[in-house]
Amino acid sequence: MFLKFLDSILPGSGAIIKTAVRAVQRGVESFVQSLREDWAKVTSSQGGTSRPSEEIRHNINETDGEITDLERKLRRDGQLNRNDHEKLDELRQQAMDLAEEHQQARSEETTSEILAETSEASATSLSQEYLHILDWSRGPAVRMKRCPKCRAPMYLNRRNQPKSDIVTMQDYFWACTNFYIPEGSPGRCNGTLSFSDQDFGLLHKAGIPELEITRDQFTLITSQKPALKVIERKMSQIIGAQDIDVNCPIHGLPLVLMEKQSAEEGNVLDYYYLKCPHIGCGQTRKLKDAAQLASFLTRVTGEGILS
Repeated sequence: MFLKFLDSILPGSGAIIKTAVRAVQRGVESFVQSLREDWAKVTSSQGGTSRPSEEIRHNINETDGEITDLERKLRRDGQLNRNDHEKLDELRQQAMDLAEEHQQARSEETTSEILAETSEASATSLSQEYLHILDWSRGPAVRMKRCPKCRAPMYLNRRNQPKSDIVTMQDYFWACTNFYIPEGSPGRCNGTLSFSDQDFGLLHKAGIPELEITRDQFTLITSQKPALKVIERKMSQIIGAQDIDVNCPIHGLPLVLMEKQSAEEGNVLDYYYLKCPHIGCGQTRKLKDAAQLASFLTRVTGEGILS
């Protein structure tokens, strides 16, 4: 049966798949086989695969360079001629199209990597005990999870204020990526969807220790001074690195790691954030959770906090 797992494919970190939890319990091979069958059906209906994501990122950067040149001309002269104005609109749309293509390429690359070696895959059932897996997966746009209002890709998010005393699965939801477009601008959207915790599992590469331990164990370890020092050391070494799975919704560029200038002393979880590198763009994403930081480190360096 076609499980439509791509409703919840998350590039980079692994795939959260909507399938029966018993498939996880039957073993990784059974889970991978379900993924392989579904993936074959989806790719055959799409009629081909994307270009490599690295090539698309190169095109995104080239397009952004042309956009920047025209925006500088606009600031200098106060206006653009008709040809330049049309060219700027065309380039901005091209940047969005490239960002969409990039998301598709990353989904394909991630899934292909998982399917390449069954022996290197690992599966975890989502439960309250492993809730940090959802924080690990927050941020990247999910191309196949479409906003019910504007059809833009969505991403996994979490309420700032939990419904109860502790964070539960009911505090997570899908949010439209167009929410980050400046208020009052065309295309801004606040669409959301509930996150259903039923029949979800995570399929990921084996050897990621953060995903193999419980949330309580992970929280205990990452709250200790030695772990906080490791986080600070590893993150400080990659300031300026691209997060190729989190793109600016306006310019399509991968966001880059930045360090706050006014962070609370000693609060490592408040030191870092992601920012669009386009000149003058204010698009940012917060990184305030140890699982988010571990996921970012794994995507960028291949090693998380506990590696």
